[in-house]
Amino acid sequence: MRATTIALPRALAAVFLMVLGACQSPQLAAYRAKVEAQQAWAQQNGEAVQTGRMKQSEYWAGAYGIVIQQPVLQQDLPAIKITSKMIDLSKDLEAGRISQDEFDSKKRELLTAGLEENAAIQQQQAAAADQRRRTALDFYLRSRQVTTNCSAFGNNASCTTY
Repeated sequence: MRATTIALPRALAAVFLMVLGACQSPQLAAYRAKVEAQQAWAQQNGEAVQTGRMKQSEYWAGAYGIVIQQPVLQQDLPAIKITSKMIDLSKDLEAGRISQDEFDSKKRELLTAGLEENAAIQQQQAAAADQRRRTALDFYLRSRQVTTNCSAFGNNASCTTY
């Protein structure tokens, strides 16, 4: 009976660790595919904007449409904000309400703010992942089998736990 009660928590710990890792795999795979599609789309259509075959506002509207596709994760939020603002900014440029220099300046500001926000999100996610790893390790260490061997010689006892 003792071996069963010790083996059960170890098995639960192993299942917990597998489930913890497996929960993210399909979402991460879908997200990686989404990011690859975004990069391919941006490269293809960025050239169209540079050659004048596509308007800036059309490019940013298309970029926004790709960014909001599922799955939308926390790290997408800066890109969603940037593309949304860039649509309006590029329409202002096309309507002549702002100059190319103003457009470029505001674009740099938006991209810099987005990078800063993305770095903060990555730092927050790294801290959360570290906490999950520590929790899983703590669960495993608390549920593993502990053995204590003691020996006595006269009035002295010596015990070793491992």
